[in-house]
Amino acid sequence: MSKLINEQVRKMEILISGLRSNKDVVKNWGISESLISELDVEKIELDKDNQELERLKTEIREKSRAATKRMVNLKKKYTVVKKVIKRDAEPIKWGQFGIMDRR
Repeated sequence: MSKLINEQVRKMEILISGLRSNKDVVKNWGISESLISELDVEKIELDKDNQELERLKTEIREKSRAATKRMVNLKKKYTVVKKVIKRDAEPIKWGQFGIMDRR
């Protein structure tokens, strides 16, 4: 989505520049200075929104990596503990420890 937004912002910058340099002509067409200013404000806000989206995407990627790493570590510990229980406890008692495996 960022490419689309960046492209639109770039197009608006070019359009606004062209409108401002030809404002005497475009005012006769009903395009006022205030409309040009509104377009500029909207373009600036869109660019800010896009930057925030990119920051949030980066943050989500980092959190996702950290969560995946944490899950892998937890699964390893789970496997170790489960093996200890299966080794030392009778199969009939595995359920007491939250292990639902059956032989």
